[in-house]
Order: sequence, then C-alpha cells, then structure tokens
Amino acid sequence: MKKVILLTLFLFIGNIIVKAQNIYFGINCGYLKNISLTKDYRSTPQYLKFSRDKALLPSYNWGINFGYKFRNHWSLETQLQFVQIRYKETIDVLYHLQSGIITSSGFAEIDWYHNIAYSRIPVLAKYNFFSPLSKIDLSLIVGPDFGFLIKQTSDYRGVNELGIENQNSLDFEEIPLKQFDFGFQFGIRVESKIKKSLTTFIEVSVYQGFFNIIDMPERFYNSRSPYYENINMVNRHFTANFGIQYNLAHF
Repeated sequence: MKKVILLTLFLFIGNIIVKAQNIYFGINCGYLKNISLTKDYRSTPQYLKFSRDKALLPSYNWGINFGYKFRNHWSLETQLQFVQIRYKETIDVLYHLQSGIITSSGFAEIDWYHNIAYSRIPVLAKYNFFSPLSKIDLSLIVGPDFGFLIKQTSDYRGVNELGIENQNSLDFEEIPLKQFDFGFQFGIRVESKIKKSLTTFIEVSVYQGFFNIIDMPERFYNSRSPYYENINMVNRHFTANFGIQYNLAHF
C-alpha cells in the first residue's frame, strides 16, 4: 500500500514538473495537540502494575507541501508530514526492597511516556476564496490522509524510589499498533504574499482517523486476554502550522 501511494504521488509530481506551470512547493512546521487518542478505556490491572490516569500531551509536526493550481481558485496539493504523537500514563508499580533480612514492599507512582511517530501523506483539494491578484488569501483544504508508522518508543519518569534493580526491570508491554492509518483532514489556511513568487502562510487543521490503530493479536482457545483488549485507539489531532512556499509560476 505504501509503495503504491508513493509511486502514484511521484508520477503525479513528475507530470506537473514537466508542464512547469502554476506549481508551488514549501516547508512548514508547528504545534500538534492530540484531541483524542484512547477511547472506551477500562483500566485492567496488569501483573504488578495498575493504571490510574492517562493524559494527552502537546507535540510537534513538520513537513513539505507541493501543489498544482489548475484553476484561478482551485489547487490540488499533497504533503509529506512527520508527526509526533505523545501521551503519558500514570501508573502505580508494586516494588520490593531488601535490606539485610528485612524486606519491604510498596507502590511507586511512575509516569509512563508513550511516543508514536508517523509519516503522513495527505492528498488535498484546496479552494482559494480571494482573487489571485490579492496579497492576502484565505483557503479551505480537505482530503484523505494516509499515515505510516515510523517508530514507537516509551520512557519512564519518577523511578528514583524504586531502586536501581527495580528500575532496570521496568519493561512494560507497549500496545502493538498497525503500520497503516487512514483518515480525513480538514483545514483553513491564510496566505500572505511577501514577493511575487514567495508566500508565507498559517494553517490550522484537524485530522480524524477512521479505524482502530491497535494491531490485535490472534486469539487462541483458552488464551489469556491482552490488557489492551478493551481499548479503542483512534488518531485524532489538531495542528497549527507556519510555513513558507515558493511559486514557480506567477498565478
């Protein structure tokens, strides 16, 4: 699927470059806020671990955009965005400390940070509301968005009271995620021409995933249920980006 999408994208870009008219490209970066990642979650105790709270964290995204203006008010645009999604889980971990013949137990509160990185390729229709001669423009962008999982990592905070031995034994299972995500992107962009061929823009957009991104393992007869069986994870986030783009032809 990823190869087919990339090949189609490259053919589309190549065809436009050959024509070399009314095309633009740029770079952008900005703020990303998870609106909803985990839904319908029922906390299920794991071995020696109890989850108490989840918090969605602000993050960042950056990328490039490439577009073709085929009408005064209409453009077709694609992007390659790199998106970092973060959330943390506050957990109580049961630990044991031994001093000589004395053994003690207790619960330590730990923040478990989850980091999920995607490369995303939206294919967007863009409608400009103002005249091409205007120095300020307002546009609407909508279209499908294809996501590909790059990496998934985690780290722990607040582990000092566990002791070195218990810290080194922290290895909780990450929720397995699918390699592919698909959804819909909707946004508004404000552009300002600083030169005939150079434009800056501010864009706010919302992405809504369509499917559960958890890669559920096959269940076998009388097998133990995974702790994430009752979790429904759907990507949904808000972005606010600043960018600059260069127009190869004067519109």
